[in-house]
Amino acid sequence: MTTRNGSGYARYSCALLLLACVLVVSTVDALLLEASQTFFTAGFNGVYIQGPGALLAFALLSAVADACLVVGLWALALAWLSRRRWTVMQKLASAALFSLTVPLGIDFVFYQVGAVLGRMASIPILWEVSGGGFQLMLSQAALHAVPLAIVLACAGLAGAGAVWGIGRLQRATGWGSDATVPTPRRLWLGFGALLVGAVVAIVSADRIEPRLSVGLGPKPSVRLLTGVVRLVTDIDRDGFGLLSRPRDPAPFDGSRHAFALDVRANGVDENGFAGDLPADVRAPATVVPEGIDAAGQRRPDVLVIYLESFRADRLGRSRNGHEITPFFNELAREGASSERAFVHSPYTIWSRAQLFGGRIDPYDGQDTWIDDFKALGYTVAHFSGQDDSFGDSVALLGLDRVDHFYDARQDADRRTSRGNSAGSLQISWKVLLERVDAYLTDYSQEQARNPTGTPLFLYVNLVDTHFPYTHEELDDLLGVSPLSRYDIKAKNAEGVRATYDNTAANVDLAARRIVERFREATGGRDHAILVTSDHGQALFENDLLGHGQSLTADQTRAPFILWGVGGDWPEPLGIADVRGLLQRNLFEVPALEEKGSTPPRARFNLDPSRAVFHFMAQIRHPHIIGLRSAGGLVSYHLDREALDLYGPDDAQREVPAEDRRRAFDELIWSWESLREQVDGDAERRDERSRKRPGAA
Repeated sequence: MTTRNGSGYARYSCALLLLACVLVVSTVDALLLEASQTFFTAGFNGVYIQGPGALLAFALLSAVADACLVVGLWALALAWLSRRRWTVMQKLASAALFSLTVPLGIDFVFYQVGAVLGRMASIPILWEVSGGGFQLMLSQAALHAVPLAIVLACAGLAGAGAVWGIGRLQRATGWGSDATVPTPRRLWLGFGALLVGAVVAIVSADRIEPRLSVGLGPKPSVRLLTGVVRLVTDIDRDGFGLLSRPRDPAPFDGSRHAFALDVRANGVDENGFAGDLPADVRAPATVVPEGIDAAGQRRPDVLVIYLESFRADRLGRSRNGHEITPFFNELAREGASSERAFVHSPYTIWSRAQLFGGRIDPYDGQDTWIDDFKALGYTVAHFSGQDDSFGDSVALLGLDRVDHFYDARQDADRRTSRGNSAGSLQISWKVLLERVDAYLTDYSQEQARNPTGTPLFLYVNLVDTHFPYTHEELDDLLGVSPLSRYDIKAKNAEGVRATYDNTAANVDLAARRIVERFREATGGRDHAILVTSDHGQALFENDLLGHGQSLTADQTRAPFILWGVGGDWPEPLGIADVRGLLQRNLFEVPALEEKGSTPPRARFNLDPSRAVFHFMAQIRHPHIIGLRSAGGLVSYHLDREALDLYGPDDAQREVPAEDRRRAFDELIWSWESLREQVDGDAERRDERSRKRPGAA
């Protein structure tokens, strides 16, 4: 390619333009990272960095990765333009625009998808939480498809117009005639050197400070580079290559990778963790739903109050001289409550499906407790302050089989959330209470007209404690000044907790009114009440805000109150145990019970041999797994290869290397045993489906 050597700034236009492209990409990435994840100041479901050293390291690693991508895109663009009779400045401008369009276009698309689906930890997590729901993600993103297409089309037209104008200007005035176009060979050599540097930077980030990897991961340059490197180095085509996390234990054996099912006692460690699965190890015990014999059963009216992002440690606590949850405290004193109830996976979709279905690995179309109550002749009513279609929840929960259904979509115009997408829509407890009250009025009138004694199963989901923990319809019950969502930062941690506590007090008041209305509408009949939640919420403990990032108690412990339910309930209790335990205990007639006698009370019994298994987000390919027992929590982050041990108070503890190894082996073998169990259940369901009449 012929170029002209000259003097002046034009000689350096290529280098300056390259540098400008790198700076633009890095800057925009940083701004979007802060806007979407508050990576530099802390925010909901986010990990953040602070301090000059960490910020400088991030800037350097980011620049290396972006420079690699930009130079590579320049090389591709100029190779394609080499045969076109364009001016030098047109070619440089086109290469620059191309190198900006790819990363910034990816940034824009991912930012929009994140805005539609809600602020969660990452797009991979969103994929897993929706059960690999690419269709769900697309259907939600389609709500913004038209404006997104318009923006991209306008950007493309503006870029084409700029290149055309530059060509006309250079031909007319000779502007930029001294500029030179780098040879493809030089660019590819530069790309190769930067590629090595970028790979070293990405690997180093994991070793230097794992939080750096959290920030680098969403960058388009890192996404593309790691994807290409993994694809090229995935020799055995099992989906794992260099830079894959977790690592591939056998790069040349496609049957062995981190998420392969470990075959019991076959002498091979298929997944590379803790050796071969021993023959005598069993999965952690769970209470399996077995069905109900309806003959002669007690049939109380049942109310389930399901809370969103509600921390169990708010029960029994006070702020500014006021009890945060006076009604829940009263209900617990009259009935029974557990301080050792935990969710398996701190995500609403999975946790709620585990509660309804009584399975640690729920699936679309599963039978749920809705079927239990319908089989006993109950009227089943479902009320939710959020959009319960999100994440294919209708199929997971069996909501198509309820007698009365209401969720926030029916009052979307009265929402308290900024958006009305499936992942973010919320309404106030006051609106929800109006709807519950109206339904119970109709129910009681129908019962008066037809006094058949048809019992009621009523589910009410209160969501006000979801991020940003406050809205304009809440009352000031604790004498606090709630923070706006823009003030939710680590430096305001105590204010965030005060804001959250006031909302928790509002939810407690809502529960009191719902229970009072429920008891009134059912005429004081024999009844039972269950209060629990989908997960907890980190409020800047360990520098985290939100849920789904850790398995510690602030995110996985759930309030669990039973009123009017008897029987024995083992601890620690997993949320998937609840359906089976209700089948076993709710419908039993207590000994010597007479009408008007004291309601039965559950007995919570600590079992030192019992453990609750945790995982995020899906059991077949989790990011973090954990085992919770009476002695504390063992947690392993597969992506970062980090093992953490916690005591009963969730304080991290150090133990001898031999004990760490034993704890690690027990955790891995529990996971592998559960994998074996749930995969076997899935195979049996598939087999029954194939044998069903009319099946293809």
